[in-house]
Amino acid sequence: MQLVKRAIFTILLALTTHFSFGQQLPLEDIFKIYTSDSLSLKQYCAEKNFELIEVTEDAWVVFYNFRVNEKISFLKGYPKNQGTGSVHYNFSDYEDYKGFKKSIRQMGFNFEREQTNKVGNNSSNNFYYRDKTDDIILVIERRKAKMIGFRLMLLRLPHF
Repeated sequence: MQLVKRAIFTILLALTTHFSFGQQLPLEDIFKIYTSDSLSLKQYCAEKNFELIEVTEDAWVVFYNFRVNEKISFLKGYPKNQGTGSVHYNFSDYEDYKGFKKSIRQMGFNFEREQTNKVGNNSSNNFYYRDKTDDIILVIERRKAKMIGFRLMLLRLPHF
């Protein structure tokens, strides 16, 4: 009986480790989402079995909110005038955060600055990266000094 319990524990541990890390979309896929039109985005998400949670629209932008799984989601915004819009990719694993940080630099983005925001017990550290045309903001969100989530935002900020 003890041997069976150990075997089950080992299998569960392996599955948890396998499915806890590396669940994120690769940065290359986030760039595909960023540059896709709404029809291509819907087709891509249908092929990947991502759930469309909500579509919202205001005077300037149409937003598509997709859930990848319980811990990962993204929001793709399309401006109504022109431009590529933005992707806000939310995830919860610190190892994925470190992997994105490495991939961002490998793709030729340069670190620009860090900004800390604090509202009540909530805070965020925003790390800004830039290449020739696009910007990435990598965010660590905290509540009462405890990490609660991460966000990668891919967009085009004004270059001054």
